[in-house]
Formats: sequence, C-alpha cells, structure tokens
Amino acid sequence: MPIMTAAWAFLLLFFCNLPFINGQETSLVFVSNTGTLNSRVFCREVIQCVGAGTDVFWSFFGLGSIRLTDTESRFVTTSQMEVNGTNFITANLTFDPLVTSHASIYVCQVVGPVPASTNIRVVVEGVPVVILSDIPDYDLSQFTIGDTITVTCQVETCLSDVTVTFYKDSQVLKTTTITNNNQMRLAIAHTITVAADSAGEYACRAVTQQGGTPNELFSLTGTPMSAPSPSSSSSSSSLSTTSTSTTNIGASGTMSVSTTAISTPTSSSTSTMPTPTISSPAGASTLAVEWTLFVSLILVTVLSLMI
Repeated sequence: MPIMTAAWAFLLLFFCNLPFINGQETSLVFVSNTGTLNSRVFCREVIQCVGAGTDVFWSFFGLGSIRLTDTESRFVTTSQMEVNGTNFITANLTFDPLVTSHASIYVCQVVGPVPASTNIRVVVEGVPVVILSDIPDYDLSQFTIGDTITVTCQVETCLSDVTVTFYKDSQVLKTTTITNNNQMRLAIAHTITVAADSAGEYACRAVTQQGGTPNELFSLTGTPMSAPSPSSSSSSSSLSTTSTSTTNIGASGTMSVSTTAISTPTSSSTSTMPTPTISSPAGASTLAVEWTLFVSLILVTVLSLMI
C-alpha cells in the first residue's frame, strides 16, 4: 500500500510539474498515513514520506530539526529519484516490531527552497481487540433441539501467542491457544448444539502476554422446540391366505380360484382386501382340444347336408 500511494504522488508531481506552484518554487511532502496510525504491539508498521527537495527526514514533534536516531526496532531508510528534473526523496519510518514506547507524534520534514513538513500520530494498543462476527442475540424458540449455531471470535493482534476462550454464564466452554501467530487477525469458531438448557449469556475473550480483552458478549434466550419423535409403534405388512375354492369345469379339467387377504396396517384398525388369483388347471388343454373337435364335426355335418 505505501508503494502505491508513493506512485500516485510521483504521478501527481510529474503531471502537475511540481514543485513550481504559481510560478514560485516550493517543496512538497506526502505521507502514506495521514492523521493517526492506530496499531498494536509487535506489529510491523512502515510510514512512507515522499518529498520534493534536497533532503527528507523524520523527527519528533516539538524537537525542531533534530533527526530521529535509529534503534533496534525503529529506523529510517531513504531513497531518491529524479522525475522531470525534480529530485524526489522517500524516507520510510519503520517500526519492527512496534512497542508501546513508540507511541508519539512524528514529523516528516522536507528541506528545500521552501521547507515543508507534516505530522502523524502513532497510537500503540497493547491488548488485542475481539470482534464477534455477525452474532445477534438469538431467540431459541426459532430453533429445534439438535440444531447448531456457529459463532466466530475474531482477534486483532500481532502478538505471537494468543489464547481465546468461549464462556457460558462465566463457565469455560472451549479454550484455543495459537502459538507463533503471524497474522494480524485470527478467526476462532465455536459451534453450539442447541439443547433444552442452551439459554444463557455467552462470551469470547482473548489473552496475550500484554493482557486480555474485555469480554465480547451475546445471549441465547427462549426455549427451543422439541425435535419430532419417531412413531411409537410400527407394524409390517403381512400376507395371509384365507380361503381356496375349487369349481369343476367340464369332466376333464378344473380351475382353482384362491383368495388372498392382504393386511394393511393403520393407526387404529386393520382392513382386509381380497385379491383373487387364478391358476390354470392341468386338464385345460385337453378340454380345448375336445371342444375344437366337436365344433369341427358340426361344421362337417352342416356342409354335408347342404351338398
């Protein structure tokens, strides 16, 4: 980000042909962070100052032109380039890591035909910041026992070791410890399985070697709905043969008709629906042959009479 802002400054100066304003030579100062820089201990921060002049340096507010001296965790690096005949100097004020003693007002000063300067306040917070993501106060009457609710505790810190704890009514639910953290923002999730006694006040808290955050709170209220219970009794369908009757057909064949009762279970009674099944008797083919011969004989007799 500082590189991009410096690039915009260079383009601005190039196209506007600065440092000449209204025909008079002047100096220009541009700082990547304006106003206030809010950060946390052990973060790495770089404030970039670009000026058009012969020299650019950083100092403490109120100490005039006394330059900052480099320390192990705070130092200044400079570079310069010429654009359209104008000398631009970049002075980067780096905190690596940022500590509480770095909190102050810093001044970037440009040396040139007309001196220029700008101030920036650095605010250093020691304890982490906790933000619960998208967590309203839930009404459990909208949930069923067994449902799940996931809450995410976001922790902003640059400290390497962070312990995040979830509570319910001041009782510990879950504790997570992150070591060798190298992220500015951590996200720790906790899933709540809705039960009859889930209502209460919940909290998320983060603790580092620099201290702990105030509790971030949310509540679960109301009574959840009961989960639907399975049927108290179940029965399986059964098939049973109730009767079989035989009817004689002709002298040489039989046709048996069997009636099968199908039982269908209901909540209060069982109804029986007869379903007929027909089976071919063994003499059916013989009867058909005899009937064919009888008909043929009649046809022959009729034809003989006609002749």
